[in-house]
Amino acid sequence: MKRVLAILIFLTASASIAQEVAISSDRMLSQQGVTEFTGSVVLTSENVTLEADTLRINQDAQQYVTTGQPVRLRISQREVPTALTAEKLEYDQIQRSVAMTGQVNIVHGDISLSSFSAHYDIDADRVRATDSVAIDAANYSGTGATLDIAGLSEKLKLIMNGTKAQPARLRIITAEQEINTTAERIEYDENLGTVELQGAAEARTPNETLKGEAISYDLAQQSFFATPGDSTGRVQAIIQAPSL
Repeated sequence: MKRVLAILIFLTASASIAQEVAISSDRMLSQQGVTEFTGSVVLTSENVTLEADTLRINQDAQQYVTTGQPVRLRISQREVPTALTAEKLEYDQIQRSVAMTGQVNIVHGDISLSSFSAHYDIDADRVRATDSVAIDAANYSGTGATLDIAGLSEKLKLIMNGTKAQPARLRIITAEQEINTTAERIEYDENLGTVELQGAAEARTPNETLKGEAISYDLAQQSFFATPGDSTGRVQAIIQAPSL
């Protein structure tokens, strides 16, 4: 079967620089400013490679809607590329953002994130993931209902939310010890080296367990600060005594 090859020219958001996009597929249909590609679709541009089963382009709005089993998108804008897969992926050329649904996976360096829905702002380097979120990296891993990441390509800050019945969980491994945390809301700042837990918070190390409404942990100082979480106004701490 002969392949279809299309070369499209788009203006960037600044409307001053033209960007060439090459697309190959088994079939192509174009009408009223909308072009549809089907069958083993491959799109390439300066910093982007996309593979999908179908691709629909609104040339006026500069929006791409793709489906596949899965859709694969690789963005090489920064030193470390970002690879995204999903069952449906929508790329907005003007907003420079990607919306993904259905078995979403995002891989950036040693960071791997999975969920059923996610939004990636490319220029702001931010990710928001929802619905059964899991993240795994060299020094930490966690699960939650939602996850917000700022600074995906640098030292990141992540905010993970859960509920009292199903709290967010974050496990952090340092050179000195392993810290396991649960809370309704967890904030981890790699740059500051801090972990903030809010709502039914619990933090555990090999030698101690701390429970309270809110807990702060300084990774460098290996120190906890907690506020009480019940009517007694007391914080619960369990410390394992060293062996004699």
